[in-house]
Amino acid sequence: MSNLKVEIYDNINDINKNQWDNIVEQSYLGSFFHRYGWIKSIEEGIGYKGKHLIISKNDNLVGILPNFKTRIIKAPFNQLISITPGFGGPIITGNEKEVLDLMLKSLSKMCRGNIILHCITTLNPGYQRYNNALVKNGYQPNLDYCRFVIDLDRDIKDIILKMDKKRRYNLKKGSDNEFKITDEKFDDTNLKDFFDVYTRVMEKIDGVKYPFNFFISLKKNLHDRIKMFSVKVNGKKVGQHLYFLDKEQSSLHHFFSAVSESDFKYYPSELLHEHGLKWGIQNNYKKYDFGGTGSDFNDGLFKFKEEFGGHLVPTLTWEKSHSLIRWNLFKVGRYFYRKSQ
Repeated sequence: MSNLKVEIYDNINDINKNQWDNIVEQSYLGSFFHRYGWIKSIEEGIGYKGKHLIISKNDNLVGILPNFKTRIIKAPFNQLISITPGFGGPIITGNEKEVLDLMLKSLSKMCRGNIILHCITTLNPGYQRYNNALVKNGYQPNLDYCRFVIDLDRDIKDIILKMDKKRRYNLKKGSDNEFKITDEKFDDTNLKDFFDVYTRVMEKIDGVKYPFNFFISLKKNLHDRIKMFSVKVNGKKVGQHLYFLDKEQSSLHHFFSAVSESDFKYYPSELLHEHGLKWGIQNNYKKYDFGGTGSDFNDGLFKFKEEFGGHLVPTLTWEKSHSLIRWNLFKVGRYFYRKSQ
């Protein structure tokens, strides 16, 4: 372990891009959300401060763990989270035990003062391999969130047949209209149109609204990894979906929507998801990911995504308190906050 070097960076710009993305691409756990461009877009566009942990051996990266320092919702404390928005977790290409042990030891030193929590939110179920090591180091598993994923090794007709009858009915009703779906250029004009509707929707549902600068940064840093589809009915634009092309995991991620409630009558979500599924199949992606939702079968978003016929994938998450008293106060506050929702 003496040959391993630990470094912590507040800004991804101080780390070699090629080395970072190379280790992401080498690991079967690496994803779009680990990429240098995604981390950079969060720093530039949202303003989160990085606390990126890298382990090297003889000047070669053998482990990375991207983290951001953020305020805990409804609490006067901070956390380190790997990562938000999106999914993180350690990427290790060297000796797993040595590198992971050193990472966890270093994180204990990083969580000081007002930082009371470290959280790891992952995409690939393969992160289950680290559960025992994390639990032994004081982390607690959390299954509050999940995703619905459709395997794209089938014909689109078979996928539609597996959907709930409500989604099939809505898709048929939407198809009865004179509609056109366009693969939009991810340029300033289309981005502004998308953001205007996205903002109104997020404000209405009291959702997390990311700033316009974040989308501008995505365009600059990851333009070749983004797809934007729009649907028009009778010449009127009634919905847009923004997708991320996760070549590392061979997944097409539906991540952001811009669909106004006034246009629900045209069934734009069903039409856009059908188009996205077809595009994913035609372009040899293995999975179509509907994005995250809470693990509550009674929740409207959970039900909506489930009705498209995907299988449920737990979003494996681990949390570790670094201040027992303040952590217990936070957990009590979080409990009552969730009860009030």
